[in-house]
Amino acid sequence: MASSVHRKQLSRASLPRRTTKGPLDQEQDPLSATHSPISPSSTKASSTISPLGRSQDVNPFEERTYTQASLLGEEPDEQLDSASDKNLSFLLDAAIYHPLSAVDVPGPFRKPFPGPPPQGTTTNQALKHVESLIVKCDFLGAAHLAAVCLTSGLVKPTDHVSIFRFLAIRYSCLEIVGQLLLAAQEAKALEDLSSEFYYIAPEITAAEIEAHHGQRPLAEHIMPFSLRVQAIRLQNIGFSDPRRGVTMLYDLGLEVREHLTSPYTTQTEHMEWSQRLESLGLHVVNALIELGDVDCAQRTLAQSKPTEPKAQARWVSRMTLMLLKLGQIKKAQECVDQLQSRESGKAVLSGLLAVADGRLEEATESLGGLANRDDDSDVSALAKQNLAVALLYLGRIAEAKSLLEGLIEEGHSFPSLTINLTTIFDLTSDRSRDQKVALIGKLAVSQTQQRAFTNADFKL
Repeated sequence: MASSVHRKQLSRASLPRRTTKGPLDQEQDPLSATHSPISPSSTKASSTISPLGRSQDVNPFEERTYTQASLLGEEPDEQLDSASDKNLSFLLDAAIYHPLSAVDVPGPFRKPFPGPPPQGTTTNQALKHVESLIVKCDFLGAAHLAAVCLTSGLVKPTDHVSIFRFLAIRYSCLEIVGQLLLAAQEAKALEDLSSEFYYIAPEITAAEIEAHHGQRPLAEHIMPFSLRVQAIRLQNIGFSDPRRGVTMLYDLGLEVREHLTSPYTTQTEHMEWSQRLESLGLHVVNALIELGDVDCAQRTLAQSKPTEPKAQARWVSRMTLMLLKLGQIKKAQECVDQLQSRESGKAVLSGLLAVADGRLEEATESLGGLANRDDDSDVSALAKQNLAVALLYLGRIAEAKSLLEGLIEEGHSFPSLTINLTTIFDLTSDRSRDQKVALIGKLAVSQTQQRAFTNADFKL
């Protein structure tokens, strides 16, 4: 029955395709607005720019939505009205959601899956239980329980706020634990996100229409904006159609601009839509990178240089990494030279450029000074990480290993750190597996870890 309802509801005509040049092509740069500060968790994630490890798999331009803050903190603009007659029962079908396994999680980090909510549990209580698992970094358990809540009859088919909240947690947690493909397959059940089914017409009086010179308000999408952007990327992967994902982002960019120009948009809403447009610009760049068109991504990012100093510094960092990916070291150096000398980011990027250009002795001197900073532990950790890589290339493996092990003792455990350290284990010992197991045990007893671990993080 659920599947038949699904086909009936989503067979409605999709919105007509609208001609657009994309969210980056407008008179005012969408990236010129002040960007939100980078959270500590995302700062640690950015440390994967080290030449050693999985840097080629990490995209510095993608604004991930699966930090604890974003999973638990609900944006004010996404407090949607739940009074809708949209029937989302097709998203409550148990056949959509894959069973999860902890086989890819190292033994010391494995936790039993939570049981189903007891009878009489309310939706809000179930959400709080799922969010408590996120606080404990039990992302696999949170993903499992989110699916259980969706398929157990706990959520009403018309409660789209709760349904989309559980879906956002499910997708994000699956990405965190390395199950991106599962999330992509499950997101296919959403089908056409631009379908009229997902839109509702705001209630408005004749007096309001007359006050706005006969213009009617734009239809509102019932899905939270952040989830919508995330679902576009997941469907892009699930349907193996990267060009479709880029096109959908361009269409979404046009929709955002329509809200920006709508007379019904308040000043507060205008700021929110402006921030969304800025974010979309980065998502377009990221989608182009995943499409494999790095040249186009570089040109797109180049056209989006902001004027605000702090935003410009972030743009320079992104552009530098982009140019390094393209092998254009000279242009990357010119880009870094735009930064002020007192900025720590300039020293980090300069050291990375020196490593990329083979100037390893110069890189060790540059990064060595940053490694001893006491005012910014994240910058110091990143410098030590890249300094260890430079030392490794110079054949000073013992020093590199000591630096990385020191970072572990200080409470750091970002992905490229564990990858780099276990790589050194493989290079220096025939008993590397025992060393990896010991490293896992050390991290398991630490009380400062705020991330999920998989066997791939330790090359197991």
